[in-house]
Amino acid sequence: MEPPTPASLQTQPWRHSFEARLVLGALMLRLLYLATILDNPYFLHPITDEAMYDLWAQALVAGDPFLDHYPYYDSPLPAYFLAIVYSLFGHSYLMVRVVQVLLGTLNVLILYRIAGRLFDPTTAKVAGILAAAYLPFLYYEGLLLKESVALFLLDSSVLLILGALARPTWVAFWSVGATVGLLSLSRINALALVAACLILIAISLRGRTGGRAVLALLAGAIMVIAPVTVRNKLASGDWILITVSGGQVLYTANNPANQTGDLAPVPFVRPTSLFERVDFHRRAEAETGHRMTPAEVGAYWRHKSLAFSLEHPLTQARMVGHRFLRFWNEAEMPDNHWIETFKRFSWILRAPLPGYWLVAPFALVGLILLRRCWRELGLLYLVLTFYLLSLLPFWVSSRYRLPIVGILILFAAAGMTESRRRALSDQGRAWMLSAVLLAGACLFCWMPMAEPDVPSLERNLAYAYEQDKQYENAIAIYERLRTREQNPDNELYLANALGLAGRADEATALLAKLTEPGQPADVRRRAYNFSGDLARLAGQWTEAEQAYRAALSLDPTDYGAWNNLAVALTNQQKFGEGEQALLQSIALAPEDRVARQNLELLRRRIGASPPLPAPTGR
Repeated sequence: MEPPTPASLQTQPWRHSFEARLVLGALMLRLLYLATILDNPYFLHPITDEAMYDLWAQALVAGDPFLDHYPYYDSPLPAYFLAIVYSLFGHSYLMVRVVQVLLGTLNVLILYRIAGRLFDPTTAKVAGILAAAYLPFLYYEGLLLKESVALFLLDSSVLLILGALARPTWVAFWSVGATVGLLSLSRINALALVAACLILIAISLRGRTGGRAVLALLAGAIMVIAPVTVRNKLASGDWILITVSGGQVLYTANNPANQTGDLAPVPFVRPTSLFERVDFHRRAEAETGHRMTPAEVGAYWRHKSLAFSLEHPLTQARMVGHRFLRFWNEAEMPDNHWIETFKRFSWILRAPLPGYWLVAPFALVGLILLRRCWRELGLLYLVLTFYLLSLLPFWVSSRYRLPIVGILILFAAAGMTESRRRALSDQGRAWMLSAVLLAGACLFCWMPMAEPDVPSLERNLAYAYEQDKQYENAIAIYERLRTREQNPDNELYLANALGLAGRADEATALLAKLTEPGQPADVRRRAYNFSGDLARLAGQWTEAEQAYRAALSLDPTDYGAWNNLAVALTNQQKFGEGEQALLQSIALAPEDRVARQNLELLRRRIGASPPLPAPTGR
């Protein structure tokens, strides 16, 4: 086939153009979606990663340290993005989503402009419409997660490098590097795109021009990333590029307990960002028998993951193959949230709008039909290839693949228009090839794969209902889950919801059953902790103390129980015992910030000021 012809320049006033109508339509659809999720229990009550970034951003606005003696464990850009919004508009979850909607609308325009540079006007229009109406774009713009910003930065970097190649100046390539650097501060695997850009420069530019372009691009990326690296050095004493969690993430994806190729819980790690860092750190020190710096912990888990992969090469190959299939599969594999849950609250998400089920097969068709145009479309092929490769060592969820969907939309639009052109032509073989390709792509992308862990996602929804004080809705979910599976989590969380709903007798009876000697020790420990939490919320400090002491009798290394015990003790004016409990919590988990903050507050209250115990890594 012939190379695509770039879209012609518009001569009519912009407000009358297709581009203007596209932007307005995209914005109106996004605002309408936002209006449909205002009563969603998640709207005002972030959970898991959202909650962690929300707390981090609030600390930044207040000028308080979040991880003052620890290198960044999670990507820092999302927290700073939220902090900027909070600084401008106050602690408003609505304004965060409004800003993300504006970025999402601008991203539609960016994709339309990219398509206009690389394809014909019809393909550009199809790409713009797909981007404007793509359901997962709307969905993620309504969450306090980093994906919508990462999508915007990736597509912006593609548009910028197209402009830089057309007019190769130092500033143009520096801006590309800076944008990719920002993207890497949101999704660290996006560092792979630096390599994609360098290859493209080597192919497209020669001599001094190419050399200056490479230096400018690297300078832009380094200038953005370097402050984070220096901050990590000052905080921990180790040179850590962006985050210290690479080894932990790699182990989560590749370990003896998870051979599925998908994300699965690590047995000794609580599945929330607020505790994951501490749990991995404590386990590494327990297995090695000595204190470890954050960098040493990351290296330890990276080594264990690589050892597992080398010992089980066939299993590893199967897992990588599974991830490749998952990347192209129509299912929106959840992580923190699930789009199917949100469909209960928004009729727009239930509307027959484009999704991955449509984009993925047509993108495959476009990739194949446009293969002879690889020189003109080399940037898109390189960015897609490198981003896909960066996912394969880990896992592929809807969140992880979202930033690259804009590139897939461009290929999908080209696949649609080229298939239509062939269908209308007199070339029978060309039409048959397109039809066969599309049929094969649909079978490939629509084949059934493993379903997500629906009960855990339902528990997340129930927790959001609890935070929204819709206790009866939470109780109904837990009751329903009790009939589906034998999992003590359902009993524990049900007891907590009953207590919050004022049904204390039912909560107490259920927790008493879970603390019976016949129950597993870990279930008993957690039940005592839940009992202590409910007593603490009710201001019953003596009962809370007794419950936490019972939990510690089963597991003296439960640093969270030591911290909670200290809260119960100090509210009974037992300051000395409370201080000792906090010191014990810190000794067990020096990298946990909560007990350290509580100890500082307690010492201010009683007028004592001995130095705090040194944290890990100092």
